[in-house]
Amino acid sequence: MKKTCTVTLVPLGRTLQVARGALLSDAIHDLGIEFPCGGKGICGNCKVKLLAGEIALSPQHRTVLERKGLLPGWRLACLSRVEEDLTIEVAQFDNIVLADETPFRFTPREGRGIAVDLGSTTIVSQLLDLSTGRVQAVQTDINPQARHGADIMSRISYAIQSEEHAARLTALVRETVGRHVLTLTAQAPGPIDRIRIVGNSVMHHLFCRLDVGPLAAYPFESPDNGMRHFSAAELGWLEVSGTKPPVRSSQTQHSDRNALSAAEPDNANHLSVADKLAGTDIAFLPNIGSFVGSDILAGIYAAGMFSSGSPRVLIDLGTNGEIAVGSRNGILCASTAAGPAFEGSNISCGMRAATGAISSVTRLGAETRVHVIGNVEAAGICGSGLIDAIRTGVQEGKISRDGTIATPSMELPLTGKVKLVQKDIREFQLAKAAIATGVELLLREQGISRCDVERVFIAGGFGNYIDLPNAIGLGLLEFDGEKIVKLSNSALIGAKMFLFEDDAFIDNLLPATSHLSLESNPAFLDVFCEKMSF
Repeated sequence: MKKTCTVTLVPLGRTLQVARGALLSDAIHDLGIEFPCGGKGICGNCKVKLLAGEIALSPQHRTVLERKGLLPGWRLACLSRVEEDLTIEVAQFDNIVLADETPFRFTPREGRGIAVDLGSTTIVSQLLDLSTGRVQAVQTDINPQARHGADIMSRISYAIQSEEHAARLTALVRETVGRHVLTLTAQAPGPIDRIRIVGNSVMHHLFCRLDVGPLAAYPFESPDNGMRHFSAAELGWLEVSGTKPPVRSSQTQHSDRNALSAAEPDNANHLSVADKLAGTDIAFLPNIGSFVGSDILAGIYAAGMFSSGSPRVLIDLGTNGEIAVGSRNGILCASTAAGPAFEGSNISCGMRAATGAISSVTRLGAETRVHVIGNVEAAGICGSGLIDAIRTGVQEGKISRDGTIATPSMELPLTGKVKLVQKDIREFQLAKAAIATGVELLLREQGISRCDVERVFIAGGFGNYIDLPNAIGLGLLEFDGEKIVKLSNSALIGAKMFLFEDDAFIDNLLPATSHLSLESNPAFLDVFCEKMSF
């Protein structure tokens, strides 16, 4: 029996040699494909269409497929073992983390639009047919500003050093979003009617070329939180479209056959990209206040909080932590200094959820097992693996309730050279305490008890990967598991929903929301210290 199998990927035109018995998700991860639940077979979004060959179904695999209505021709990559030569269709990888295709409510309108989630870590843009709400093409990238700081405070510090630095950060995101827009527009069969961009307050200010100085010092309030409109010409995108095709995203989610040059006319209607964008209304949506940006406004809308009669909670667990609590009777928001620990930054062996990252740690009797993305030697650990590893350490008595590593070496070895040290545990404690404190104080301020909360929506890049029982066990999420719903990329869902709404509607949502400065709350320090323990 041969040791490898041939996996043919359609329509990518790629052929891979995969070790017999290997997980399909590990084999295709290097293609830039990510998995919303961290490859744990929970979300069912890493679907592939089986065109030739056979992949055996475990009971868990069959159950998820049945729940998603995907039998008989579909399989989940994260639960599929390669035991023979296969041909699979991977064109369905549009609903990966950040590139979300969660159904949403809308009133159809004519034309096409582009929704952009400008995150601190990643940027994702989607082209929509506004008559059907269907996503037609997707582009994703790592935010290039990361070279000047992993978190938003680092970028603020960099920006206020000089006008040149601020202009550089603006140029980096405008160019990346512009590249997305040009590539997506080239694939559209007609003009782009509107583009709606959401992001946190710092991304809003940097994209719009506004002064971030007010966000650098208490009370962290800016006078420039409103909606900002642009034309493609103002942003310099038409000049690019007229001179050269855009460089495609390093993580574009569609086949090369669809990557048309932005400089050449569309074959269907002979309109150039410049023609398609000439009358496009481009808007960066308004912030709620302080560090609570339009990404949270979009998330609140996506979670149905503006229309719900019962209290709901939205927790965005991205590079930064933003929280909203309330209902149609009023919504209170806050931002927390969670830092980038959840995404692997500031952790000694930390890294993003990429090939080589430990994404999960599980206990099987007396044995502890780790899963490494890509089925390679572990190079580090990402946020989901960090939670699992710490939870396992606590359960095994290797980490005390106050977060002290109780091993003789004061280290928690995982595999190979990857280990956790005391500083890593403290980084996680600070991040999880910030989130838990924010939720607690917002509930108190609103007079809402946890039992009154109808739903808890977990959003953000990191939020999609976490193991909920472990997050609950460590005190990061202090709600019953049955109330918790993973909303994938709530900011992107809301941005798409806002493509169907006019400016007046969006502006009318703002009075229903208000911002709470957690640090000024007299109970903040006491609650924060309480939430540090496991």
